[in-house]
Amino acid sequence: MMLRDKPLNEREELVVCLREEEKLTWREIGGRLGVSGSRAGQMYGAASAKLKDFAENGTDALSLLP
Repeated sequence: MMLRDKPLNEREELVVCLREEEKLTWREIGGRLGVSGSRAGQMYGAASAKLKDFAENGTDALSLLP
């Protein structure tokens, strides 16, 4: 089991930043990352779930994440 000190990896952080701070569309985010807009949305959803879990459970939650 691997423990992490932060909930998101660099790519997930980038997706969240591009969506929430720069207000880009899924298609624009996907274009920057070389994936489809749908995939960018999926990545954002997973990152949001990780952030929510981290906010509720702290670092204990991160030990079970892939």
